[in-house]
Amino acid sequence: MALVRSDLVSSSREHLATAGETYWQHMRFAGAVASLSVAAGMVCLVHALVPGVCRNTASRTIGLVCRIMADRASVGEAAVEAAEAVAFALLFGMSSAAIILLWTLGAPALVALPLGIMAAAMPVVMLITNPDLEPEAEAGGVQGTARASARPSSRASIEAVTEPAT
Repeated sequence: MALVRSDLVSSSREHLATAGETYWQHMRFAGAVASLSVAAGMVCLVHALVPGVCRNTASRTIGLVCRIMADRASVGEAAVEAAEAVAFALLFGMSSAAIILLWTLGAPALVALPLGIMAAAMPVVMLITNPDLEPEAEAGGVQGTARASARPSSRASIEAVTEPAT
């Protein structure tokens, strides 16, 4: 058992040295990739059910994953750009868990039904107010007053990341 732990520690140290990161920097990077990937998957499922919402969200989020894979220093910027998609994924997951817990723990129907409706309403309201989960843009110096309207396509974002710098 000690040999396995020693191998894991030395393998981890070697990987961190190769990546040129500390443990915490690497955790931030890997956590960002994981959360963006999960968010992209969830919004893709929502889009599959309701094609009118999240039309470019999964592609845009995957483009951000590609960008941070190519440039690890852009993790913070990508997290800000994908905040709406990640927030939706968290909200959707928490509301789903609440609904499942209410019904599986045997809550009375008079309690479970209204609470389940309220829990389901939260991600729905988020989609109604921002159907494509676009990041908020600054307008006139006041943040949050307008949505970004002139966004490059997802394909253009991915191509910009994968093309060599000139």
